Amino acid sequence: MNADTKFQHRSVRLATPDDSYRLCSIYSYYVERTTASFEYTAPGVDEFERRIRAFSEKCPYLVFCEDGEILGYAYAHPAFERAAYAWCAETTIYLDRHAKGRGIGRVLYGALIDYLAIQGYKIAYAVVVAENAESCVFHQKNDFHSVAVFPKTGYKFGRWLDVIWYERILGVFQEPAVPPLSFNELPPGVIKRVCEEANASLRS
Repeated sequence: MNADTKFQHRSVRLATPDDSYRLCSIYSYYVERTTASFEYTAPGVDEFERRIRAFSEKCPYLVFCEDGEILGYAYAHPAFERAAYAWCAETTIYLDRHAKGRGIGRVLYGALIDYLAIQGYKIAYAVVVAENAESCVFHQKNDFHSVAVFPKTGYKFGRWLDVIWYERILGVFQEPAVPPLSFNELPPGVIKRVCEEANASLRS
């Protein structure tokens, strides 16, 4: 089997509300079984649809598919509400627990970061529970750097949990500052190109 055949059914694409059922399935494990998420109750399909629609207006929301099955997703949203924070985005990624260690996260995060940089975001933040060593290593390998630790920030499963804020610089801090474009303001050709480049990397 050659490389083209091996990877022809793997792809990154934009998420749609129709993906909500599968994303719920992936995410519910992390809510119910781990401290990776600070939610206590997994959201239902309707809530996932709402989140996809809301987040996709301003930032990328991506899924990774293999043979038609979604194995992971990644998205971003503005990190803070105040106007002066407009250049800061917060990133999130979750993979099917059986699909780790296959480079899926790297491809998803690569495309996500490319989109955010094109939009004009200058900083990407990732908020990671300190005991989630796997996520800490993942972010460090993807050029995120720890900038702050908040002790005992969350309480779940009978434990107080520390949180680490990771940061990745995405662009030059120029003057005057131009606010980032919303994701839905990007030209369709640009949106298509980033996914195509991500998918080309899967065949290389």
